[in-house]
Amino acid sequence: MYKRQDIAFQDGFLGQDKIGVGIVFYDDNMGEGLLKSQNFLLSTAYHRTLDAHQLHDLSIGAQVGYMQKRLNNDNFRFENQFQDWEFQESLVSGENFDNANQNNISLHIGALWQYTITPQKLKYHLGVSAFQVNSPTEEFLSESNNELNTRFTIHTGIDYRITPKITLSPKLLFMNQSNARAVSYTHLTLPTTP
Repeated sequence: MYKRQDIAFQDGFLGQDKIGVGIVFYDDNMGEGLLKSQNFLLSTAYHRTLDAHQLHDLSIGAQVGYMQKRLNNDNFRFENQFQDWEFQESLVSGENFDNANQNNISLHIGALWQYTITPQKLKYHLGVSAFQVNSPTEEFLSESNNELNTRFTIHTGIDYRITPKITLSPKLLFMNQSNARAVSYTHLTLPTTP
């Protein structure tokens, strides 16, 4: 289950600026209920036009959330419990799940710059964000220290209106977390909303 609600307020602190607030809630069950996750996040963003012609816009935002994860290890099966080619539930697994319930606070921040190159025709954007800035930990097993490292993202792209109903929108996304990196791109042609 996933629910999201965003509200924009006209007039920020400086005239034409806008303030946005949002709420996100999702409930996820993985592996037939082996791992249950619930997240509740509050977000806010400030949108500012940087020039008199309204060609450059800057948005900055932050999101804070409460994460709860519950591990149901009753249905887990481990190597130590297999004997004579079958699973023996009575055998000790050898694993110690001291922390089956996890509660954490997460913090995310980001910024987006948009440039209108040609009004009603061509726009460019560049955004950066950092997820889990506070590096919360998950420790389901005893004597473990699984720190959720900060994930950094950079995304960029253009929106080119080909016709009043069709827009070409190539995008590029780069993500980095610890030693893992990912790059993806799209070059979709999308219907333009009126």
